Amino acid sequence: MKLELIDLVNENDEVIGVIDRNDKEFINKKNVRGIALFLITKDNKIVVPKRSSNRRLFPNYFDFSVAGMVDSKEDYKTAIYRETKEELLLDNIELKEFAYFNPYKENVPIFLKEYVGFIKNEISNYDKDGIANISYLSFEELNNLLKESPQLFKPCYKLSLNALENYLKNNGIL
Repeated sequence: MKLELIDLVNENDEVIGVIDRNDKEFINKKNVRGIALFLITKDNKIVVPKRSSNRRLFPNYFDFSVAGMVDSKEDYKTAIYRETKEELLLDNIELKEFAYFNPYKENVPIFLKEYVGFIKNEISNYDKDGIANISYLSFEELNNLLKESPQLFKPCYKLSLNALENYLKNNGIL
């Protein structure tokens, strides 16, 4: 099995070591870095992939438009662009950071930087091994689904969606 090294960080998000993502202890670590992206279409629909059943973590869950871990010796911004290209086969898209969560201060499982991007068209090509399908949901539809079936979403999804809505309202986008 190929090594997938992830930086371990302290409570200030400073690198203190590394761990292999395949290590059984990895699942319990909160001192690692992740990224998440919400993509929004021109008609204000959020791109919501459903993870495939073969995923090691959170199989069949609804997910962020893109999500992943920050690899060792990689920064958050590099990671979000890498993951966007890997999962949705998109590049040359402008992304803006809108939230940063620290698991020592907020109720999140890991250090997490979140981004938003805007696309003109629906996504036709994507990683079909990792993504079962993609839905396009309005904020209202997504909030209703979250309220009715929170168990179908990754942890902290609601917190992230609220942060996104606040960011978009504060910037006159919603």
